[in-house]
Parts: sequence; C-alpha cells; structure tokens
Amino acid sequence: MRKLLVFAFGTLLTSLGLLPAARADGIQSLNFTLTYINSNEVWSFTLPQNPTPDAFGDGYFYLYGVQTNTPTEPCGAGLPSLCNSASYDIFVSKLSAGVGPQLDMICGGVPVCDNPLKADFPTDLFSGPTNAPSFIPGNYVDSAWDLSVTPVPEPPVIVLTSIGLLAICLLLAAPRRDRRHAQEGL
Repeated sequence: MRKLLVFAFGTLLTSLGLLPAARADGIQSLNFTLTYINSNEVWSFTLPQNPTPDAFGDGYFYLYGVQTNTPTEPCGAGLPSLCNSASYDIFVSKLSAGVGPQLDMICGGVPVCDNPLKADFPTDLFSGPTNAPSFIPGNYVDSAWDLSVTPVPEPPVIVLTSIGLLAICLLLAAPRRDRRHAQEGL
C-alpha cells in the first residue's frame, strides 16, 4: 500500500508539471446575461463561443430554441410585451449599413407584439463569418440594455488530475480474488 501511495504522489507531481491546461469538454462556453436597465429584469443563457447557426446571411445569424432563464414578469413597465417562455430564438447581427450590432430575442419564431426584445450595441458581438461565428466576451451597453458575455469557469487542472489519480488508486487498492481459488471453483 505504501508503494501505491508513493506512486500516486509521484504521478501527481509529474502530471502537474507535464499536463497542458485541461478542459472538461474542450469547448469554450459563454454565459450571456442581458439586463433591462430601467427595471433590472434579467435574461440569462449559455452558448458555445463558436455556435453553429441555424440560419445565417450577410452580416447576421440565428440560433433557434435557446433555453433561457426568463424573468417571472418579462412584460414589466416599459418593456415590450414578450411571452414568458424559457425558449427564445436569438438573432445576432454585425454593424452594417448604419444598423446594429444587434442582439434580438424572439419568442415563438416571430416577433412578439410586433417588437422583439432588441438591443443595439456600439461594437460587434462576434467575429468571423456568419456561418461560423465566434462570440467576443465583454460588456456591451446600449440605452436600455446591458449585456455581459463571460466565459464559463472550467475545472482547474489539479482537480481533473486528482480525480483521475483517485480513480486509479481505488482500482489498484480494490480487493482482488485470488486467481487460484477462482480456477479451482470451475
């Protein structure tokens, strides 16, 4: 047992020096928090940094059926009348022809009450082509909306390594049946 502990500790020290930054799934996710400034109502959702658009065109793309955390009364004072849904279609556009960049949240595939939840920002929210966009983390503010785009924290390397080593130690320390007794029983 002592040899096993020395081996596990030595492996842990070696792996800390040799392992590159590890990620849980290799895909960077971003938390989006959209706040209506006048009432402090908040919509939040998580998307991959490099999403696959459901539709795209010149300077814009759509993501359909994005699950969101929605305010209990999203039609508060001054807000456009929206459905209280957990799923919205997201429209994102770049600055073009003096319009945008925009982030629109549309309920049920159509603008709700002829007015989607729409925020116009001074800088682009994504880079790259619209068929393979890459969101740019940061804080974006317009006259009515505040959007915060932040990376989802990933587990540190030490945690991932420790879990792996613990699993190996448990497998090695588990009681084993003696093969001679197992063969004699056959």
